[in-house]
This record gives sequence, C-alpha cells and structure tokens, in this order.
Amino acid sequence: MLVYLRLTFSAEYEAMNHEFSVYKTQRDDYEQKLEGQLKEMAAIQGALKQLEQSHTAYRTYYEAEISRMQAEAAAKGVNIALSPPPAGGRMIGMDSAGQAAKRPREGEAAAAGGVDKMPRTQEPQKDWSYTSESMKVNLMHSLQHSSIVCCVKFSGDGRYVAAGCNRVAYLYDAAAGVAAQPVGQFTDQRPTEQDSYIRSVCFTADNQSLITGAEDKTVKVWDIASGRIKHTYGGETGHKLDIYSLDASSDGRLIASGSGDKTVKLWNIAGGDCLHTLGGEAAAGSGQGTGPTDGVTSVSISPDGRTLAAGSLDKVVRLWDTTTGQFLAKLGDGDSAAAGQHTSGHGDSVYSVAFSPDGQTLASGSLDNSIMLWDVSQARQSGGGSSSGGSSPAMVTKFTGHTDFVLSVAFSVDGSLLMSGSKDRTVQFWEPRAGSGSVDSSKLSLNGHENSVISIGHSSVNKTFVTGSGDRQARIWSYTEE
Repeated sequence: MLVYLRLTFSAEYEAMNHEFSVYKTQRDDYEQKLEGQLKEMAAIQGALKQLEQSHTAYRTYYEAEISRMQAEAAAKGVNIALSPPPAGGRMIGMDSAGQAAKRPREGEAAAAGGVDKMPRTQEPQKDWSYTSESMKVNLMHSLQHSSIVCCVKFSGDGRYVAAGCNRVAYLYDAAAGVAAQPVGQFTDQRPTEQDSYIRSVCFTADNQSLITGAEDKTVKVWDIASGRIKHTYGGETGHKLDIYSLDASSDGRLIASGSGDKTVKLWNIAGGDCLHTLGGEAAAGSGQGTGPTDGVTSVSISPDGRTLAAGSLDKVVRLWDTTTGQFLAKLGDGDSAAAGQHTSGHGDSVYSVAFSPDGQTLASGSLDNSIMLWDVSQARQSGGGSSSGGSSPAMVTKFTGHTDFVLSVAFSVDGSLLMSGSKDRTVQFWEPRAGSGSVDSSKLSLNGHENSVISIGHSSVNKTFVTGSGDRQARIWSYTEE
C-alpha cells in the first residue's frame, strides 16, 4: 500500500512539474514577445520624434525666411499677403515648437502690444508679449534645455549661438535654430555625476573656438569643428572657486575670467599661461587694497583690448590695464561706505558689465534693480595704481525701470540700444545716448520668459538678440525700429 501511494504521488508530482514547465515556457515566450513589441514601439516613437523635430526646424527656418522677405518687401513699399494656414496649423508668430499659448504667469495679464495687427479672431496665441511705441519684436526660435540656461552668447560672425547649462554647452545655428553641425554639444566629462553648471561662454576672435567657464574652476577652450578640448586653464595658477564670467579680446590674444575667489585672471590664449591675477593677494602688485572684497561676477574687455572691467558682489566696478595689470579706477564706493550711506555707484552687488562698441561707455547692472552708464573715456588717464585709483569715471545715466534684480546687460552692435535682463522676467531696451540723469521708462519691455532672464546677448551683425532663462529656455529674437 505504501509503495502504491509513493508511486501515485510521484506520478502526480511529475505531472504537476510538467504542467509548470509548460506554463513557464509559455510565460517566457510571452514576456519575450512583449519585450520585443515594447522595443519596437520605442523605436517607432524615437523615429517619429526625430521626424517631428526635423520638420519643426525646417518649418521654423522657412517661416523666418518668409518673414524676412516680407519685411524687406514692406520696406520697399510692396505688401506680400499670405493665405492663413489650415485649421490646426501654426501661424507665423507662434513659438518655434508650435505650442499653444500657456496660461499667463501666476495669473498675470498679458502685456499690451503684440507683434501682429490682425483682427483679434485671427491673432496667433503666444506665450510672450511686449510693449513699445516704436519697436517690433519677433520670436525666431525657442530652444528647450534640461536645466537652467546660465549664459548665452553670439559668435562674432553671428553664425552661432552658445548656451551654457549643467555640464553641457550647446551650440546652435543661429539662423535655423537647430544644433550646429558637425558638433552641437560640448560635454564636460567629470569623474562624478555632481552638478557643474557652465556659468559663462564666449568665442575666440576667429570664431573657431568656444570658451567655457564652469563650477569646476577651469577655463576650457573647445575646437568647434571637432568638439575636442584644445586648452584647459587652471591648476596651480587657476581659480580657487567657481568661474562666473568670461570674455575674450577682439585681437585674439587674451581671455579674462572672473571668479568667486575675488580675482580676475588674464590668460594668454596662445600659450595658456596666466599673465596677470587681478585682485586677491596679488593686488599688492597693482595697487594695495584695490582688489575686490567679494566674488567677481562679471568681466568685460574693451573693444580695443586695452582695458578690463570687472563687477563684483561688493557693489563696485573696477578697471585695469590688460597689458600691465595696473589698476585704473573704481566705479562706486560699495562696501567702503557706511551701511545705507552710498554716495555713488550701486547700492547692491553688480552682476553684469559691458563696454559700448566704441569703448567710451561702460554699463553695469545690479541687484539694486538699476543699470548705470559710466563715462570711462578718460579712465586710463585718471588711473595710476594708487589705492584711490585717481579720479573715478563719472556716472552719466541711471536706468530704474526694472522691479527686481538686473542680471545681464548688453549693447546693440551700433551702440544705440542697451538691453537688460532681469529677475522680474522682462527684457528692457534703453537708449544710452538719450541724455544724463535718471530714466525710469524703457523704449521696449518684453515679457518673453516664465522665469528670470539670467543672460542676454546681442548679435554683432544684425538686429538679433538671444536670452537665457531659469525656465530652461534660450530664445532667439529679432527686432525692428520704426
């Protein structure tokens, strides 16, 4: 009887084991088929996304060309009218991704003064607006990124736009609004995955190289054609803290870098050596006590390459001779004045400085919500390396139209316009030649981003500018003046 039960149990066990094996085989076969179908769907989705991106890029490019030809024709007195697009199509004037209008920021009503003068029932919806009586603005391209856009810059020939983000500098074809060819990304390969935001970008004078400054304390020069690093400036002679700002001289000799370590360094592009350290302990060699007392946020080299300006968290702008490293002048009294007793200059940290195209004027933007214009035409004569730096250049005009921190300033190619980007999410256009004194009303106010406008740059060849924002977008704009 016991033998019979054992045989019966064994038979039943074998049968169950066989059924389980069959079930397992069927399950494995099903999972393999499902995995294959999922991979196939992912491949199809990827291909569709690439097609959509290519289609959008080409469509945006040709619409921009149509707009340009319309403008040229209008200037000659010829009106070219186009038929409206079919239902569901994107009209010229919407953002380059073809997105429907977003809700006004935080319940804020859209600003008056749209680009189009069509009947309201046909007005294209936009997520941007502007106010001006004498200018028109057009959004050419919206470039979406995966992190905050810390900095933007046009190349000297206007061909490229660079945008600095977390660990990556992106390079775009400025006209088409697509990744530059053959290399569109310059990735900082660090040993760990920690964040390393690229805080500043600029181009060499020959437009063959992209320069980046980042939180890794180094300056890198990238070959645009190959995407490879040509030079890295740092190490023992480099900065001790994050690099906040860069500029390159127009003669192709120098790179200036400003850092949170309270210094500016001037680098020889050809040799890679540090020519001068301005500020910090090295300030003794160029005037005792003249250096910044806090981090350097912005640097700018004059068009003739002879003068360097640096804005600092200590509320002061300083000027140096790029050849000798000699201190020239201090703009503003900053922290040297008693609290609340500033007699000249900015009342809070200076975040951006820029020379006018003729080198005679310097603009400074500050966390005190203002922009100041300084006459620096005689700065080289008034300097001398003393602790006072001679007589300080005079503040000519103060612009007070922003309602929050001014984070970036830039001049137009002819110097007739000054642009500013702010934490209040607007771009303002000012007339630097309008006169002296205080000005609280701008020529144009553009609401074009959903977060702070961190960086702004103007093309050196046409009426085009680029903005970078905390909303993870870089946007390329064009404008006309009536």
